[in-house]
This record gives sequence, structure tokens and C-alpha cells, in this order.
Amino acid sequence: MQSSTGMKFPKSLIKVLMLALIGVNRRWTLALIVRGTTLGPDFVRIMGAVAKPCPIQFPAAFDSGSKCCKSFSVADRVTALEFEDSESTCTNNDWIACPTRHMPCISHFKPYICPIYASVGLDQGCCTASVTRWAEKETPPCRGVKISMDTPSSCCPTEAFIYVEACAQNRRKCLNYGPLPHVVKPIQPIVLEEESWEGYNASFALIDSLCDIKHLTYWISKPRVGHFVFDLGYHLIPHKLTLRNSRHDEKNRRAVQDFTFSGSGIEAPYDWVQLATGRLENPMSPEVPFCGVPLTFFPIKTDFNLRYFRFDIDTYYNHGGALNYITVE
Repeated sequence: MQSSTGMKFPKSLIKVLMLALIGVNRRWTLALIVRGTTLGPDFVRIMGAVAKPCPIQFPAAFDSGSKCCKSFSVADRVTALEFEDSESTCTNNDWIACPTRHMPCISHFKPYICPIYASVGLDQGCCTASVTRWAEKETPPCRGVKISMDTPSSCCPTEAFIYVEACAQNRRKCLNYGPLPHVVKPIQPIVLEEESWEGYNASFALIDSLCDIKHLTYWISKPRVGHFVFDLGYHLIPHKLTLRNSRHDEKNRRAVQDFTFSGSGIEAPYDWVQLATGRLENPMSPEVPFCGVPLTFFPIKTDFNLRYFRFDIDTYYNHGGALNYITVE
């Protein structure tokens, strides 16, 4: 390359084609147009300009690259943070300005978004379950509650957990595919018919109360092998039944042993399809702590789109049947 005066530039400078000061709104900005190698090992090219990634402590670029957020999720902690999102969307408003003064930042790495079949994002992977397993003596403890944004990966049921190396190595939780079922206010199922003791209604078993605490937290069947029917409120093709047995609070007198679970796509007189049968462990064993009755999962294989469900007690422990919790997904 040769200047107008005939002066030749060294070949090592050919990579830099232009260095200019450009006036914009009375401000002067240093503009570099670079060909070949970049200015440093951590520089990358974006939209025709030179950009530098956000620092690892604040890896997510947003607000068109002018800021770096500590999290890859937005303020509601459900959906992913986008490059164009504004300042108000950064989780906990925990962000810093892009360290480069005259160029936009880009994200330090690309986050992993969980697939739709395992949509709950955790710190080391994705979970297909909506409720944690029971392991109260572990650290951190797992108590059979609904999975939240802060649930440790170790509390996801083993068979429901998918390890994602990208999340574990970057020490950043995987992102949810979409809103979690319990983040959006759920439709509460309604009991349509039941065989119950007065004061121990089947509707109590549709709420996850974790353990039997006197009244209002579990269902007692009357007769001893009774049933109840509930309306989920919407149709779905079920794939899993979740149960937690009762122990009739501190009395240790009633629990389900064998059961049958059925579903129908139409309202009464119904068209029942058997979905699951099984046996629950005796929760009144001395080895089981009072509030330590675990959730038990039963797979459902069906192609039917169902809305109405029936739970029947076939056999029971001690003096009759009782159930703490039931849900179908």
C-alpha cells in the first residue's frame, strides 16, 4: 500500500485499513475497521464493529449491548433475557454498564434453554418433574415441594433429571423453556362427587399440604374403600400420577394400600378409562417421620385427551383409607 506522497506502508500495517476520528453530535468516537486478526484474543466482530464480551461475573448482554446482567433471565426469572431488552428487565436489577466505552458488549457465552419435555431449568441441568423428591436429611434438604427457580439440582427426582454440561461448567443455571406451571396461577381442580367422612373432604387431597396436620389437609374415605371424582378444569393427555399417602395425622390409623385411577374425556355419565393401578407403601412404619411421607409417582401411558378423573381405594392399611395428596400431569 502506498500513500499520496509515494510513501510505502509496512506490510504489517495492511491488516489495519482505517483509523479515523468521526464526529457525531459534536462527540468524537474512535472507529476501527480491522481485517484479519482482531485486536486481542477476546475481541469478536459484531454488526460490522469490534465488540468485547461482558465479564464472566455479569455474562448476559442486554439493552442493545450497553449493559451486562448477572443473570440470563428477565426480572420475572421465567423467560430468557434478550439482547434488546431494557434495563428494567434484568433480574434483581443486578447489572453493570458495558466496560467498553464506544462499542456494544455481547454475552460472554450462550445460555442453554431446556427442551419442552424437561422445561424446568436448574443449576446443573433440566428437570421433567414439577415436585422435588423427599430427602429431608440431605444437604440441602428436599421436602417434596413444588420445584422453584432456586431448587438445587439434587432435589429433582433422579429419573426426571437431565444433566447439562454447559450449565454445570459455566456455573449458571439452565433457563426454563417457558413459564413454570406454578408461576402462573393454576386452575384449581373441583371435586364433583366423593365418599368422605364429614370434615375430611376429597378437596383437601387436591392441595399439596406436605403432611397430615389435623383437619383440612387430607381425605378420609367413607366407606373404608370409597372413591372421589374431580374435574381438572382442562383437557390433557396425562403421563404421570403423583400421590402422597396419609397416616390420619398422629393417629396412624388410616392409609391407602391398593388403588385404581381412571380418567374420562366427557362429563357424567363419564366414559372411564383405567390409567393406573398400584400399591402405596405403609406410611405408618416407625422408620417414616411424621412429615416424611414421600411422593410416589406412577407412569401413565395413554393417547386419550382427558379432563375428569376418579380415584378408588381398593384396599387399605389399619382402619380405613385416607389420602394426603393427588395430582395428575
